[in-house]
Amino acid sequence: MMLVGVGETKNEQDIIEPWVRHHLKLLDRIIVVDDSIDETGDILRKLADEFGGRIIVERQVGFGDHQARRTTELLRRAQGADFVFPLDADEFVGATDRTSLEALLQQVPPGGAGLMQWRTFVVTPDTLDACAQDAPRGFGWRRATEMPPHSKVVVRTAGCDLNDFTLWVGNHNIDSTRGRIKPVELDVPLLHFPVRSREQMLGKAVVRWVACLAANRYVRDSGTSWHVQRNFDELVTGKEMNVCEMSLLYAQTGRPKLVQEVPMIEYERKYSNGRAMAAVPLIAKSWEHSLTS
Repeated sequence: MMLVGVGETKNEQDIIEPWVRHHLKLLDRIIVVDDSIDETGDILRKLADEFGGRIIVERQVGFGDHQARRTTELLRRAQGADFVFPLDADEFVGATDRTSLEALLQQVPPGGAGLMQWRTFVVTPDTLDACAQDAPRGFGWRRATEMPPHSKVVVRTAGCDLNDFTLWVGNHNIDSTRGRIKPVELDVPLLHFPVRSREQMLGKAVVRWVACLAANRYVRDSGTSWHVQRNFDELVTGKEMNVCEMSLLYAQTGRPKLVQEVPMIEYERKYSNGRAMAAVPLIAKSWEHSLTS
C-alpha cells in the first residue's frame, strides 16, 4: 500500500520538522510546495537531503492563497499512490502506527474518500511558553469538542485517473468527474495546532489574510476564509492579542471546553529550534515578496 502526503507550506519553521518526521513514520512519501520567507524552505531542503526521494520540495511561484487549486495539482501528481493525504503543516495524522492506519483505510472504497476530524490543541496560560518554544510537544490541552466540527479528506486513488479529483478549499471535501464523493468517517483524528505562539499567530493573521485578498479581492463578501478574516479584523482593532483566546476560538463559532491531553507525537530536531520567525520581519518580507513574486 502506497501512502502519499501532499501539501503547501507557508512560514512554518517552528513546526515543519516535527511534521515531516512524524509523517514519514506513517507515509511513504511527501510532496510539498513551499511558499515561505522564513526558514521553512531551508529546513525542508535539509530534510530532503536526509530522507532522499521520500520528500519532494518545490518552490511556489506567485503570491496569493490558491490552496485548493495547488493542492489538487499536487494530488494529481501523486502517481502510484493508493491513498493521498492532503495536509496542512499544522495537521498531524493521529494514527499510532502504520499497520493500524492501513487497517482503517480499508473502509474507504476505491475512488472514495475518508474523513479525519480535527482534534485541535490549544495554548493555555500554563503552556504559553512551552508551546512557543517547541510545538507540538509543548501542548497539554485540547478542545473537548469542536464547535463546529471540521474534517479533512484522505483520498483512495488506487486504480483511478488522478485528474478526476478536485479538492475543496481547505481540503474539507472532494469532488470527482463521476459526481460528488460521499466520504467515510474514519476513526483516526487529525491533530491540529493552528495557534502556537504570539509571533506565529501575529504573522499568520496578517500574511494569510493578505494572501486571501491577493487571490480574490472580494473574499470579504464571499463568506469563505471567514476565520482568517476574523483573526485579521480582531488584530487591527488595536486590542492586545490574547493568544490563548485566539487559540481556543480558532475556526469556532461556539466556545468549547478543554480537556488535558499531551499529543503523542515523537520527533527530534536537527535543523530547527522550535520558534517562529519574529512577526514584524516576517510581515515586511512577505509584503516585499508579494510585490516581486
